[in-house]
Amino acid sequence: MKLGSFISILFFSITSLNAQVIFDLPHEDKPELKRFGASFQVGLVFINPVEVNAYIQKYIKNQIGNGVVFLKHGDENIGSAINLNFSPTIKFTNYTLRCMADFGIASKSITVNSKENRFSILRFSPGLLLDRFFDIDNKKQFFAGAGVQYQFMSFENTPANGFGGRIESGFRFRTLEETNYSFFLLLDLANQETPTAFASKIKSIDFSGLGIGARIEF
Repeated sequence: MKLGSFISILFFSITSLNAQVIFDLPHEDKPELKRFGASFQVGLVFINPVEVNAYIQKYIKNQIGNGVVFLKHGDENIGSAINLNFSPTIKFTNYTLRCMADFGIASKSITVNSKENRFSILRFSPGLLLDRFFDIDNKKQFFAGAGVQYQFMSFENTPANGFGGRIESGFRFRTLEETNYSFFLLLDLANQETPTAFASKIKSIDFSGLGIGARIEF
C-alpha cells in the first residue's frame, strides 16, 4: 500500500514537472526589449519670423535705388525651414525618451545687380522629448509626445537664446524587428528676444511653426 502510494506520488511529481517545463519554454523565445537606440529625422516647418522678414523688406527698399532686385524664390519673406534631428533614445514598453540634437535653417536669397545676399536663420536646439505609444496592431502605433528644448538661434550675427518646446503626433510602422518608421506633425515653440544691444537691428527671432516630418528609429 505504501509502495503504491509512493509510486503514485512520484508519477504525479514527474508529470507536473514536465508540464511546467513545457509551459515555460515559450517565455524563453520572447525577444527582449533593447533599452537604447537612436533616431534620425527630417522635417519641413512653416514659420513666420516677423522681425526677420521686416529686416529683409527694409534691405530691399534701400537697395531699389541701387539697381534691379531679383528674388531667387517667391517673395521677400522667409516662410519655411528645414529641420534635421539626431536623437539617442532610451526605450520603455510604451514610451521613448529622446535626447535631441535638433538643427534648423531657413533662408532667402536676394540679388541686386548680380550681387547675391543670402539671409539665413540658424537654430540649434538640444532638448528632451517623451513619446507615448498606443498600439493599433502588431505593426502600427499612434503616438503623441512633448518636450523642452533650449534654443540657440541667430540671424545676421544677432543671437536669440532661451527655452522653447515641441509637440508632435503621428504614426509609427515596424518593418524590421528593430527598425521603425514614423510620419508625424510637429509644433515648434521657438520665439526668443534678442539682447538689448541688438534691439535696434532686430528685436526677436521667431522660429515657431507647424511642420511635417519623417523619422527612422533603430
